[in-house]
Amino acid sequence: MGDVIRVDFQRATRDRAWSAYAEGMTLDQDETKLAAAEFAYRRAILSIDPSFAAAHTNLANVVYQLGRADEAVRHYHIAIGLEPEAPEAFFNLAVLYHNRGNPSRAAAFLETAVTRSFQDRPVEFLAETYYRLALAYDECGNPELAGPFWRRVIELMPDSDWAKKAKQWFLITGESQ
Repeated sequence: MGDVIRVDFQRATRDRAWSAYAEGMTLDQDETKLAAAEFAYRRAILSIDPSFAAAHTNLANVVYQLGRADEAVRHYHIAIGLEPEAPEAFFNLAVLYHNRGNPSRAAAFLETAVTRSFQDRPVEFLAETYYRLALAYDECGNPELAGPFWRRVIELMPDSDWAKKAKQWFLITGESQ
């Protein structure tokens, strides 16, 4: 009997965590509701399920948008520790570092992202990850590392703005596509 109650309690806890997470996902689509989204993600984590990696990732996204980059870094790292095979926290951490002017750190996290459970993600996520990795390598002065990722962007989404940027890169560098 005790096991049945524990399972039901765990299921109810998980359901409440997912409900708070879903609320946060709805709220974070509106920049005027980021504080409410932050509260929903914190509720999903702190009062319901501290091991909810996706909630840590989305909380990090929100606090980063609210200008608290150091706190975002902490939550991305927590998410990575909880779910090391998910590429989203690696990707978002890379974007943060790139935006802060550290393309070599960004490249390191993007390299890790592409080694995780990556290929089952939407093509837009794959193309953007390759785009950002190529850009980071190029900004670090490693065009020989950037080329293969520019090619992948063109292969995945040939008509995208990312592919246009990749094609420009090939024209400027003189490398063959």
